[in-house]
Amino acid sequence: MIYSQINIIRKISKAFVFVFLLFQLIACKPEIPITGISLSSSTVSMSVGESIVISATVSPENADNNKVKWSSDSPSVASVSGGKIVANSSGVAIITASSSNGEIEAICIVKVFSKVIDISFQDLPNSIMKGDTYQLRISLSPSDANPSVTYTSSNSSIAIVDASGNVKALESGSVNITVTTVDGTKSATCSLNIEAPHVWPTGVSLNRSSLELKEGESFQLTATVYPSDATNKEVRWKSENTNVATVDNNGKVTGVKAGSTIVQVFTAEGGKSATTGVTVKAKTSS
Repeated sequence: MIYSQINIIRKISKAFVFVFLLFQLIACKPEIPITGISLSSSTVSMSVGESIVISATVSPENADNNKVKWSSDSPSVASVSGGKIVANSSGVAIITASSSNGEIEAICIVKVFSKVIDISFQDLPNSIMKGDTYQLRISLSPSDANPSVTYTSSNSSIAIVDASGNVKALESGSVNITVTTVDGTKSATCSLNIEAPHVWPTGVSLNRSSLELKEGESFQLTATVYPSDATNKEVRWKSENTNVATVDNNGKVTGVKAGSTIVQVFTAEGGKSATTGVTVKAKTSS
């Protein structure tokens, strides 16, 4: 009986010693501190009344105390709680995430702008030449409104526009460019006319250099203006001797009576010309 009680006491004593040693081991384990903090955003732009959430990541991952404290150096501009930032008034605020002991921290710079009341285009051109690039100018009200905007083109085959408002004219025609505030609440649209550069004729040719007709017979001459992309391809026709042969406004030559003459074609711009020699034979009696 006494021996059994002694064995029980020994077992209890051993268990107590084990628990005590385990507690000492845990109590003496060195704390793993936070060595770094990174934020999901280092700078943000907001409009008054907006809110966003940024996250903080601590390193190492197994830090014993991985909680961070959030603070703002200007709560009247932007306040923060648990990573949620609320824009209160225009200005700049620095949001700080720090370790519990304050030794490690990371910051996010917050720029707060007033809400856009109005947006419009300024000093629009009458037209833009094909191949040129034009920088659009916009006006925002109030003056401290968020300047972040997006641009879109109604027809990217005529003109494209980049994020800075630079319009690249690709083809002649009309296109609408729309600018929209970053929050999507305000927008403005302008219409731009894209014109092809004026290309002057460098020459003209005829499909025949000489022509023989009988009296009363007709032949259609065809004029080709160079270059192929000349702006104005209009031509004028003239016969040096209308008693021998005439030519209409479309280049149709008609023999009048036997003889020779020259039919000329002139470009309406630049005065380029080409000629066809015309010989008219008298009708033979049947």
